[in-house]
Amino acid sequence: MLFFVNVQTRKDTSKERTYAFLVNTRHPKVRRQIEQGMDMVISSVIGESYRLQFDFQEAVKNFFPPGNEVVNGENLSFSYEFKADALFDFFYWFGLSNSTVKVNGKVLNLSSTRPEKKETIKLFLEKMSEQLIRRSSFSDRKFSVTSRGMSKFS
Repeated sequence: MLFFVNVQTRKDTSKERTYAFLVNTRHPKVRRQIEQGMDMVISSVIGESYRLQFDFQEAVKNFFPPGNEVVNGENLSFSYEFKADALFDFFYWFGLSNSTVKVNGKVLNLSSTRPEKKETIKLFLEKMSEQLIRRSSFSDRKFSVTSRGMSKFS
């Protein structure tokens, strides 16, 4: 996931610098926080509509030194929305089934002027952009009884 953030420095408040904030959702700590947030919402609102927002504002604000202001920090989030086909979904209508998870993690500064460091950063970003496909999994290759068109009870 990629977010762009504008930051004003305390030295020159008329000037804004733009930073790219890349979220590695494959990192175990980030993935665990996302899964726990989803587990808590799903278990509490079975059969109802809900909206779950994941917020990165705090992690980004803590990265910059004190005195710097993140101008568009409210855009540092994404959300899942599930709408059930319920006749009376009062909690959703009145906004009571909304939940926000503050995702925290380590923010890395991926900028450098040295060529060898730039190459390391490039390899890191390429690795993050690879698709996560497990082709060697046995369950992916194994056919089930029902997928072959056979059944014990026919």
